[in-house]
Amino acid sequence: MIARGRQSGLLVLGDALWILAAVPLAALIRLGPNSPVTSTDGFLFAVGALNACIFLAAFYYNDLYELRTLAQERVLIVRVARALAAGMVLVALAYYALPALQVGRGILLLTAALVAGYAYVSRTALKVASQAALHERILILGAAETALEIGVEIQQRKKMGYNLVGYLDRPSQEAHGSQILGTFEELGQICERERIDKVLVCVKDRRTCLPFEQLLQLRLNGVDVEDGATFWEFLTGKIPVRDITPSWFIFGPGFRQNKMTLAAKRLMDIAVSITGIIFTGPAMLLTALAIRLDSPGPIFFQQERVGLKGRPFKLVKFRSMRADAESKSGPVWSQANDDRITRVGRFIRKTRLDELPQFWNVLRGDMSLVGPRPERPFFVQQLAKSIPYYELRHVVRPGVTGWAQVKYRYGASEEDSMQKLQYDLHYIKYLSIRRDLLVMFDTLKVMTLGEGR
Repeated sequence: MIARGRQSGLLVLGDALWILAAVPLAALIRLGPNSPVTSTDGFLFAVGALNACIFLAAFYYNDLYELRTLAQERVLIVRVARALAAGMVLVALAYYALPALQVGRGILLLTAALVAGYAYVSRTALKVASQAALHERILILGAAETALEIGVEIQQRKKMGYNLVGYLDRPSQEAHGSQILGTFEELGQICERERIDKVLVCVKDRRTCLPFEQLLQLRLNGVDVEDGATFWEFLTGKIPVRDITPSWFIFGPGFRQNKMTLAAKRLMDIAVSITGIIFTGPAMLLTALAIRLDSPGPIFFQQERVGLKGRPFKLVKFRSMRADAESKSGPVWSQANDDRITRVGRFIRKTRLDELPQFWNVLRGDMSLVGPRPERPFFVQQLAKSIPYYELRHVVRPGVTGWAQVKYRYGASEEDSMQKLQYDLHYIKYLSIRRDLLVMFDTLKVMTLGEGR
């Protein structure tokens, strides 16, 4: 099985190499081998590198490296077309800014056609290959809440080669359209009858009820036996906190904070926050002016949040709500369409401009650029009582943005907080500079495309 990250990496590499080749190929087709353009050493390589950077960015912004897109034909075509249009506009602007790299309108159009054809064919081929390689018949051992959620995730990926056969648990029950096939004691014969390729163990209390001898025999016979929580994490990019035990964290991979990574992360925080303050200064001045003209009250909003190791700090944002938003209600969840939000506040929330003053928090060391979003002490006390492992999110600095922010919708309830915690724990488990850069690029995409959450 090829991991999703490796598949995405192969797509990026293939796209880059093809675009580098597409420019000279287009010039050769359009102008012939004897043209000064095609015979100039290094010129077409420079043009190809420029095109590659622009089209790769356009592909990324249109989610063409999200493997779920591959399973939907219509969505794939729309996104390729949208990325192509954006790429052509940006390349044309780049040619205008750098006239020495201009190669002619006809070559640009032909290059775009070659890039579009390759993008569609390569992703269709990967989809077909994935369906062949990942055609797995899956049996879930257990039918608790997490098991059912895993079943839903698998059913949503049928086009990617996953096939949920059913569940084993108590007999005579139904689970999301798949009848429970029998009890744990019947595991061996059911796997043989249903030609099972993979068994997912989704049972919290494993010592007393699991058929260990049958699981061992299945493993020796070539059937994959995997922990359900680990497989769910692979599918979704989040950790199911309801049905995992402390030993899952203790003995599993990840959750090891490398000192070199933390030092590099802090240096990146300082460098980017200083750069951010300098380059977003004009935008912050305009935002401050708009807030002052729009509604009475202070420009900045300061609020106590819980940070690294549970220590409180003052978070700074541009004010997006009325100054008296909680004067009568006290601390309450902010809603997606909250009527306390001002007109300017609605815009700066959607574009994330309200978060810009947090560069100061990052510079001070209260926060990092990437990490779990800091919560208010009032809500932390409530959530820590009702959500398992909630306080684990405080083992790293909170972030201006985070894995949960780019993967999950706007959160305004205890259930949303649990969903975001599952993403946050996945981020902490695999904390790295590479993951931070991916989150920052995704955040930039959210801001520029107006998809604020």
